[in-house]
Amino acid sequence: MRQQGSAPIKPLKTIGHPTARIDAVERVTGKATYTGDVRLPGMLYARVLRSPHPHARIRRIDVSKALALPGVKVILTHENCKTVWGAGSVAGGQQYNDDIKKITKHRRYAFNNPVRFVGDPVAAVAALNRHVAEEALRLIEVDYEVLNFVLDPEEALKPSAVQLRPEGNLSLPITCSKTGIRRR
Repeated sequence: MRQQGSAPIKPLKTIGHPTARIDAVERVTGKATYTGDVRLPGMLYARVLRSPHPHARIRRIDVSKALALPGVKVILTHENCKTVWGAGSVAGGQQYNDDIKKITKHRRYAFNNPVRFVGDPVAAVAALNRHVAEEALRLIEVDYEVLNFVLDPEEALKPSAVQLRPEGNLSLPITCSKTGIRRR
């Protein structure tokens, strides 16, 4: 096979050929170990409560009933966990780089208030087993102030649009001299 005016194209070695499944026997015989099969001494199980709203302010979150459940070890929310999870949508995974987290105003926390999408984490429970963790989620009471939201990117750029962040809906430019990353 030859393209006009070029050298012949060699057959591909990987693409278009079957790939051997090195774990096929273990999988079909039930001997494969999956992450759900791992049991370690002192291991806790985590479950995450997620927002049912696309944009809402958490007025109050009551974890007292969940914390009283035997087997619950800790519950994290925006009130007791200020961990910066990422720094906006910087390409190439750099949003998780500590230098980028320090310089950007678009910090994303493990738990945000207000929540900005359906599924945004609101609380995380760590318990002795998954059943206790799931029951604890059902016992957490959250009072939301549902806020307006916008779905269309063009509408989000209009001056009259709902502001999802205090600095607006447009991602801010960042420059990091240590990493050489520049985004506009």
